[in-house]
Amino acid sequence: MERILKIMSSVNASHGLLFISDPKDKGTGPLDTGAKNVTFTDTCIAFWVIHEVDGAAAVQLTNEDVIPPLPKRFTGVLTLQSGVVSISQPDHTSIADLDVKSKKVKINIYSNDNNNPDQIVVKVEPIV
Repeated sequence: MERILKIMSSVNASHGLLFISDPKDKGTGPLDTGAKNVTFTDTCIAFWVIHEVDGAAAVQLTNEDVIPPLPKRFTGVLTLQSGVVSISQPDHTSIADLDVKSKKVKINIYSNDNNNPDQIVVKVEPIV
């Protein structure tokens, strides 16, 4: 039986930008993170949040099988080297790590705002 985890953190995003990737390889980030609110490659997802000068963002990383009460902003697949999903700042400072023991995961991002959200839920589903 899979262990259900929910990691919550209050983040002062120094550049208003966070990344989802494997903490072992950090992935190859999107070249133009300003092109859209969420940009991605096979190994890294970049998404905008409220900038630290405007306040903290409440970020959750979870594998719960529950739909958050927020609009879905992104769905995609992420390839992991170590089977761990990490949310981090641009300087690679980790905010939350979740060991999913899978090399591929489906990522859903939910947030309260499309441009500068201060409530974000990142839902992780292992692809077997």
